[in-house]
Amino acid sequence: MLVKEKLERFAYLLELGGYLDWSEKIGDLAKRYEYEPEYVRRTLLNLYGGMGSLNDLLIYRNGQILITETEEFGQLRVDIFNVIS
Repeated sequence: MLVKEKLERFAYLLELGGYLDWSEKIGDLAKRYEYEPEYVRRTLLNLYGGMGSLNDLLIYRNGQILITETEEFGQLRVDIFNVIS
């Protein structure tokens, strides 16, 4: 899976979990990746640290954690970080 595709799936999972602001931000970065990869890389790296970062999110729906989706989200988070760092 290409970085852009990973980012698009990442955005979808965020939307599924109700993180609409995060989803929109990541979706925008996915669109920009082909033309501004360095900007996207720097922006993404900033989203990985601190309280309330991508590292803190779990995917929920109707008050229930979605285990499969959360595991996929976690793997995508690691994969994307490994590519951009």
